[in-house]
Amino acid sequence: MSKQVRRKSDDSHLSTIGEIIAKDKNLKKAYELMLNNEVVIQFYEIFPKLIGIATPEKIEKKILYVAVDYSVLQSELKFYETEIVKMVNDHFKEERIKKVRFHT
Repeated sequence: MSKQVRRKSDDSHLSTIGEIIAKDKNLKKAYELMLNNEVVIQFYEIFPKLIGIATPEKIEKKILYVAVDYSVLQSELKFYETEIVKMVNDHFKEERIKKVRFHT
């Protein structure tokens, strides 16, 4: 018969991934960059009708920058900015963006 050694479980020293990322400045920046890129990559899944007429470029300080082909389209999309922000944030179930900037 072999003896089993039981160790007392102490999980108090363990951290969640979120806690680890929040503590490390470089990891936090990389994580934010990943989340921002995820919005750009999935933009057409959220807005398939914008394929070919609008191009998501980047997110900086929770502002999504989108290039459009025509100034008329820029004005029209600006009218729907609040809905676009809501749809993006609803898609990701968290606030990813606060504003959208359209440019030609």
